[in-house]
Amino acid sequence: MLTVALAALGILAGCSGNRAKETSAKPVDETIAETNWELVALDGAQVPATKPAAAIIAFGPDGSIGGTAACNEGGSPMRWHQGRFAISSNVNTVPLPIFTVMRCLDDASSEIGNRFWNRMMTAQTWVRDGRTLKIVFKDARTASLRLLPPRIAADAQLPAGDRLALVGPGSTEGVSNRQLIAMFGQALARGAPLAEAKAVCLGLQGEQDNRTRDAPAFILKLLAPSIGLPVLPASKCSMDTVPRNAATREQAVLYTAKVEHLGQPITFMATAVFGNLGAKGTQYRLRSLRGGGFAAEPTGLTVLS
Repeated sequence: MLTVALAALGILAGCSGNRAKETSAKPVDETIAETNWELVALDGAQVPATKPAAAIIAFGPDGSIGGTAACNEGGSPMRWHQGRFAISSNVNTVPLPIFTVMRCLDDASSEIGNRFWNRMMTAQTWVRDGRTLKIVFKDARTASLRLLPPRIAADAQLPAGDRLALVGPGSTEGVSNRQLIAMFGQALARGAPLAEAKAVCLGLQGEQDNRTRDAPAFILKLLAPSIGLPVLPASKCSMDTVPRNAATREQAVLYTAKVEHLGQPITFMATAVFGNLGAKGTQYRLRSLRGGGFAAEPTGLTVLS
């Protein structure tokens, strides 16, 4: 696929005099590694919500930075490390973000996305506060971003044994761990936790379960770094008018995945419960992907309360 520097799109590169010496130490701050963020404000101005987003920034596990500018994908020679940014030391020329070149439908969104990535060439520091990320540029202006639900690769590390019984005693049928990943990804996509929420609880129901059981421990561990709040099994949550952390009584959000039909394909309901009068649920069917992953396709059934 054709790629060009953003400068070729009419975006000026950052001055090479702003280059900081890249630290040789490996990134150690796990609060930002392997997370994805959507731009919501730039230089003091709110960014309109569009699909695709004006800009998304993705932090790799090794200090690398990638993302999108509207409908184009690419990355930056900037590196992150312990709350700071620097230009990669192996860049010998004036560094530029490199993105694919596609004409996006929303010109305004493209302009904002390109401007954000150009500004990233002078990024100095980042600070994460829960589900909010603040980036400070050399001129002291800022960008604000919101945490996106985790995108888990099909080759994510999974525990030994790839099947989980979900249909009651005596049955050998089940749902694979990779299918569970796709199911909980959709549950989290039903809505971000409210500002007052201090925790997230994850629950699971099998086809014949009449109660919510705890999500598997590996799901909690896999999703926790990208959620930005404490992640608890459903049994650690209580429910009155809203879900709560049973230990602290602080407000929480309960995300559940309920298997409604085991077969080909599996059908499930992904739900986010914010309170007695606040829940969003959507029914999906799972479709196999090449490489071993699964995609969740909506059936058209949605439940709101």
